[in-house]
Amino acid sequence: SGTVDTGTGTLSSKDWKANITPSPYTGRQYNYEYFTGQVPPEVFTDPKYAIDTASINVSQLKNENKKRPDGYFWNYRNGDLSTNSNLSEMSDKVILIVNGNLTIGNNITIEDGVGFFGAIVKGNLTLDPQVSHPNNVSLEGIFLTDGVFATGAGSGRLYLRGSVVAWGGVNLQRDLGNQNLTTSAE
Repeated sequence: SGTVDTGTGTLSSKDWKANITPSPYTGRQYNYEYFTGQVPPEVFTDPKYAIDTASINVSQLKNENKKRPDGYFWNYRNGDLSTNSNLSEMSDKVILIVNGNLTIGNNITIEDGVGFFGAIVKGNLTLDPQVSHPNNVSLEGIFLTDGVFATGAGSGRLYLRGSVVAWGGVNLQRDLGNQNLTTSAE
């Protein structure tokens, strides 16, 4: 829409806000359709890459059967998906493609210079409020969604290291209460 809505809040003392020219953006969209067009076709057709359930333990993303010669573990879900466990200091390279909505239920961190995590999502990408840590990284990777990236309403601090591309927008929903004055929630 070209406007910034801070609700009851305010912008920084420097009045910083991003402007997109032209508005709305009219360049090429590197979105779900673009990136899935770059994926080896068998990721979508070979059952070994498929995620059959709507909720998984993220360690299941590293099943040896899903590892391709390129060294990446490829995973595809046709439908909504929720993850329900931590993945800490991952040294593997994991790509998760979701033709639906994705809810990340716990922290995902990677080993510096070794691991990789990427999520390409057709729908919305939502973080559970328990994806948090008061001082350390709680989520690492590259997150692309054609929908909205929502940080999950909660009082825990989200520290994300990586990139987020959300063609439908970003909802910063965390509230640290009185700590908001000195500590960023996201």
